[in-house]
Amino acid sequence: MIDRDRAVRLVEELLRAEEREFAERGRPVTLAICKVTEHRLGWIIDSQSAAYVHSGDVGAMLVGGGPYLVDRHDGSVHRIPATDYVGGLWEEDYEQRIKPTGAAEADPLRGTPFATEIRKALEQEGRVAAIRRLRRCAPGVNMAQANDYVAAIAAGERPSAELIELAGPPDRFSSRLGITTVAGPLLTP
Repeated sequence: MIDRDRAVRLVEELLRAEEREFAERGRPVTLAICKVTEHRLGWIIDSQSAAYVHSGDVGAMLVGGGPYLVDRHDGSVHRIPATDYVGGLWEEDYEQRIKPTGAAEADPLRGTPFATEIRKALEQEGRVAAIRRLRRCAPGVNMAQANDYVAAIAAGERPSAELIELAGPPDRFSSRLGITTVAGPLLTP
């Protein structure tokens, strides 16, 4: 098992390599880890320019990168495109292409749009915040539908097929850029 500290060290090594690439392109930047979240698949690690992390100055912000996922079992590191992460498509992509069924822990909500984000909001902020988050991500879902969707996820159940269709993008895979493996797996986790 890969613990939080080891996951952070793995991503820090990658960030140093990215800094060298930025410098070679004539745009030196220092990168910093700004958030680490435990997930059933491993550790989701967000990074940003150190200048932005310390000052909050949006002029120093890097955009479009998306977080890293460090696999909890083998230490492999994967880049999740920001659009896939926000769109809720990344888990299904990971479990289908990177770690096919059987390699990742079973999840009854697998493939449910925004399930990860809603679970997180339920845990950290409560039901109303989870409903708000769903409505921001899926503006076509009305308040009653959002309430039903969140209630199902809170109970560990899949929302109805109708609600899943309403919450998902028109073509579920149209925006998928796909997770890329950037390091690993480690031979000795």
